[in-house]
Amino acid sequence: MFWKTHPVYNPLGIGDHLNELHTEHDLRPDAERSRIMKRVYLREALLAISGQKFLQRAQIPANARRVLWYYDWTTLGDPIMDLSQRFALPSHITLDLCMPRGPAELFEGDNRFAHVYRKSSDCPHNYDFIILHSIGPTALRFKLQHPATPFAAMIGHQQGERFARTEFSAIRLGQLLGRPIEPMFRLRISERCREPATANQPGCVVVVIGSKDSRRNYNQWPTLLERITGAWDASWPPLRFTLTGAGKNAHRDLAAFRPEFLARHCDVQLNQPSLTQAVRIIDRGELFLAPDGGLMHIAEALGKPGLCLFSKLRPEWRLLPGSRLQTLYTDDVMDSIPQDLILEHFLAVARQRYGTPAQPILT
Repeated sequence: MFWKTHPVYNPLGIGDHLNELHTEHDLRPDAERSRIMKRVYLREALLAISGQKFLQRAQIPANARRVLWYYDWTTLGDPIMDLSQRFALPSHITLDLCMPRGPAELFEGDNRFAHVYRKSSDCPHNYDFIILHSIGPTALRFKLQHPATPFAAMIGHQQGERFARTEFSAIRLGQLLGRPIEPMFRLRISERCREPATANQPGCVVVVIGSKDSRRNYNQWPTLLERITGAWDASWPPLRFTLTGAGKNAHRDLAAFRPEFLARHCDVQLNQPSLTQAVRIIDRGELFLAPDGGLMHIAEALGKPGLCLFSKLRPEWRLLPGSRLQTLYTDDVMDSIPQDLILEHFLAVARQRYGTPAQPILT
């Protein structure tokens, strides 16, 4: 069947394993699917006409010593997942990263990337191999600036988001290395971003408000946090919420809180000037509470326990088994998750962290 080798929703040749890309593609309007496939054919034609198709490889050559990973993606969480398997590359390979538009500061000073370049023009021309994240216009322009270097693409022309990103990265890099990556590497960001261990704040719960994505909007933060405050056990460290997020939606959610509650129980840390500052806010907290999103992946990389809410996108597509982040999922809007259920699961996370109280927790 054609879909088994389809360049848009099955570039890795693994069928429907931990993904619904096939279904996601079929749900697109006919005109959109036609536009996507037209772009695929045009890009493949450009690869052929320019001679680059002859340099595309199924595996990283055994004699490769200098490899560049070119990652042209603008979101926050996706690169944390997509680049997580970088530690699987053999130690004899010097690995550099070029990230002209994404969160490069999360990987600067990393234990695996020798150099992180924020400008394509800064990249040297003496690499043995180039890994392109995807085959898109910007990546093709970059590759044409390195016309003689063999290359491969991690996800090719793939379109969609209903797939397990970290596992796909592991499968694809395993294909390029000629061996499976077992076990998969958990999410990691640069240690340079982290706070000293002494900066940890007992009883601090970091809460992310104000998502830009309508699927990730949760509109009941004030009542939920007040209920958590009322149910917090006196034997645990004093509770303090750190509210973080960015943009107008974060300020909209903040305006819904009672001023007295904010003054007594919350530290407001919206619109941080850098990602490093956002990382350190999360790192100082002991527990994490948020919708699925980029800051959740930072919390996962930091090994924080907590609870995350998912709507439409399944948790197994975004978190590996064994995560310290517990999840609740709905295929409806996020507000449809019963608040009693959220409270119950978050208090269970707190009990795991601080111990079972002598008296039952009232909810």
